[in-house]
Amino acid sequence: LARRPDNITLAEVVRLFDGALAPTESASKFFYGSTPVEKEKKLISVFRELRDMIANKMEKTTIADVS
Repeated sequence: LARRPDNITLAEVVRLFDGALAPTESASKFFYGSTPVEKEKKLISVFRELRDMIANKMEKTTIADVS
């Protein structure tokens, strides 16, 4: 790795290897893709809320925190 573990977030690693942190592409900020789920306004709202909670935690957690 080119950076120290305390400068690499879990979110960066997951996005690099797996893509979106969101539970569905239509709730993703960085990997958006249209899906049938987005027609369900209440459901997509919940998915976006989950995405934000997961992203916030993973953006604040570094590799050093978990090793």
